[in-house]
Amino acid sequence: MRTIILLLIILTLFASCGQNDFVKLNEKFALWAADDRADMSLCFLDFGKYYIGVAGPCIFAAGVDDEFIILKEHPVVDGKIQKKVTLYYIVPIKEPIESSEEAREALIGPLSLREFESEKLKQKVSEKLDFTVSFWDLD
Repeated sequence: MRTIILLLIILTLFASCGQNDFVKLNEKFALWAADDRADMSLCFLDFGKYYIGVAGPCIFAAGVDDEFIILKEHPVVDGKIQKKVTLYYIVPIKEPIESSEEAREALIGPLSLREFESEKLKQKVSEKLDFTVSFWDLD
């Protein structure tokens, strides 16, 4: 009986190792955390097979339409999530983005809420675009 319990514990530990969180936003962008959800980042599919980080870590909400990706992030300082601070990003995707470098260049932010609202107007982000992907445990 002890052997069976020990095997179940070991299998549970192995099953949890290597898990990752992955949310595909469109054909080129996804939210991905390889090990810890606090590492959640916006990633770009580069070379058709590698996801490369563009923004993050600790992206806790995102929205996407055909023209923009919007993001909310809590900064991480000395390994600790600063949940009292929220930063915002906008990624214009109207024009094709072909590399992670182009994605980083297109990234607007980090922005305060006031700057974010102003930039949304400037960029003509649809009022209907909202944060539809959310990680409640990071918020």
